[in-house]
Amino acid sequence: MVRPRPPARVREYMTTDLVTAGPEAVASEILGLMRQHDVHEVPIVSKGELLGVVTLRAIAKRGGAPSNTKASTLIENLPRLDPDQIITEAASLLIATGVRGAPVVEKKKLAGMLTRTDLVRAFLQEATLPAQEARSVMTPNPQTVREDETIGEARHAMASLNERSVPVVDARGRLSGVIGLKDLRELFARNTIRSAPGDLRGSRDEVHVEVKGIMRYPPVAVAPEATLREAAELMLRNRISSVIVVESDRPVGILTKLDLVELLASRSEEEGILIQITGLDEQPDVFEAMYETVQKSMKRLAGIVTPRLLNLHIVQHRTGEDNSKWSIRARLQTERGMYYQNHHDWDLMAALAGILDGFETRIKEEKDRRVSDRRRRSSTPR
Repeated sequence: MVRPRPPARVREYMTTDLVTAGPEAVASEILGLMRQHDVHEVPIVSKGELLGVVTLRAIAKRGGAPSNTKASTLIENLPRLDPDQIITEAASLLIATGVRGAPVVEKKKLAGMLTRTDLVRAFLQEATLPAQEARSVMTPNPQTVREDETIGEARHAMASLNERSVPVVDARGRLSGVIGLKDLRELFARNTIRSAPGDLRGSRDEVHVEVKGIMRYPPVAVAPEATLREAAELMLRNRISSVIVVESDRPVGILTKLDLVELLASRSEEEGILIQITGLDEQPDVFEAMYETVQKSMKRLAGIVTPRLLNLHIVQHRTGEDNSKWSIRARLQTERGMYYQNHHDWDLMAALAGILDGFETRIKEEKDRRVSDRRRRSSTPR
């Protein structure tokens, strides 16, 4: 009799060769560490005790930072993991909180970091990979930037999409490169050296550099029929966060580490749907109302499909002092596959209702088609 393998734990996959800094470290030092060690998160520790984490995304959101900005003013309190936590539960926590990596703490001491890269390694080892193609999991019709757009425009696109990288296309829409946070990190590192104290934006000339000046080429790409294993191995081998799915030289989709982490998290034994909301400032009342609305919608769908994970990325477009338009990009993972919706409205909850109505309509239409197909087949003479 073969005994089932016990569930994998965080300590089996966490990174223990850590790059850390003290609370008195400044932004230029931290960015230097990120460049040297190719990391996006630097834990800030004092006498082995974790104070918080400085992330590249936090620095990027500020448009860089003065070179003398202290780490103590940049740290974020990310969720803390336990070394003995089940890996799928840890993946679920990272998704639910919207972070890309989290510190692992044991007896108040920093023991490691668990990142999306570590979870992709776990995905390859722990997940029973189906013969699933990239096209079945990728986000279709990805947002792109043109070669002649500026770094500022590319950074805005990444922020609005909550992505680490976006495809770069030429004037004919053909894939020509990719730009990501790694490339912006190089720019920010130069800016922190040149910027004056109190200047959060760095050199004006740098901000207006064209994308083609710092994009990476050739981009790592796969065909729509590539397997998830092939895509995951490419991400790990090239130390990148996503691969571009290309057909006839044009980007038709993007597959990210987050997509693979979500598949790993969906194997968690926890009941219910995982909900991730990003892009919205801390507003507990709004979050609570959104969660309640989502749960009601998912209960209505539960008799048709099994909802596993819902991603909602929210962007607020200010049109005046008191006016804002809201747009939501959403992805719903079920046992039948992925569903995508986009919606915008002057009212956030109305935009959310539009997203959920769209999912319900599409899933119910698919159910009706399946029922009609079964009836037609059963009534066809053999």
